[in-house]
Amino acid sequence: MATQTHLYQGEYARALKAEGKAEGKAEGKAEGEAEAVLLLLDHRHVALSEDDRARIMSTTDLDVLRKWVLRAPNVESVEELFV
Repeated sequence: MATQTHLYQGEYARALKAEGKAEGKAEGKAEGEAEAVLLLLDHRHVALSEDDRARIMSTTDLDVLRKWVLRAPNVESVEELFV
């Protein structure tokens, strides 16, 4: 049995698809920024606990993550990062 593809999509379905795509992009950007923070801290030999790593990786606010990316190259401790 062949599957059918419907060419018509309602405006609501298109909006949901676009919303999901935007959310996925935002999540991907946040994950990339969080990984950059961890990489920079690792490069600086800043000690991190598992809780610190979890906090960084679970942060989805891009403004916060970008502040951390800019701050990470200059901190001596994770406490300085989270100020």
